[in-house]
Amino acid sequence: MDVQLWGYDQNFLVSNIRFEELSLSQLVADFENVRKASISFIGSIQKATGSKRIGQAV
Repeated sequence: MDVQLWGYDQNFLVSNIRFEELSLSQLVADFENVRKASISFIGSIQKATGSKRIGQAV
């Protein structure tokens, strides 16, 4: 299967973020939210496939 994924320019994306405007509590809250969403997403894939492993990493 040949899948084309879109690319991105990380330097362009990061150059437009004003990190100094974010408080530590905002950064921690964002991290926690992304982590919870990622865990939920992986969990749903595992339930759907009946697998405890995702991907090909060993």
